[in-house]
Amino acid sequence: MLLNNFFYLEDLSQQEQHITAAIHINADHEILKGHFPQQPVVPGVCVLEMLKEVLQVALAKKLMMSESVMIKFLTIFTPDRQTRALFEIDYKINEHNNWQVSATLKHADITFLKFKGVFTEK
Repeated sequence: MLLNNFFYLEDLSQQEQHITAAIHINADHEILKGHFPQQPVVPGVCVLEMLKEVLQVALAKKLMMSESVMIKFLTIFTPDRQTRALFEIDYKINEHNNWQVSATLKHADITFLKFKGVFTEK
C-alpha cells in the first residue's frame, strides 16, 4: 500500500457517486529516488495504485482493477514542481456489481491522468 507512506490523503469528500480526494506526495520517498535520480517522476503504476487506494477508502471495500478501458497519462507528475494533486472520481455499480469508474488526477489546470475502467471487490 502506498497510502500514508508514498502519498497522504489531505481531504476526502464523497457525494452520490462522486469522490473528490486531495492528495500530497511524499517527495522524499524511495520510489522517487530511483525513478529517476536526477528528475523524480511519479510512476504511472503508482498513480493507478493511488486511485485504487482512494476508492478503497471512500467505498470501504477491498478492490482490484479488473478492466481498463482508457488510461491516459497526459502530463508527467514531477514532485519537484508540485506535490499536491486532486482526484475527481465518478463511479456507478454496473450490472455485474462491479464499480465502473471514470477519474482524473489534476493540479490546477494541469491534468496528469484520465482513466476509465472497472474495479471489482476482492
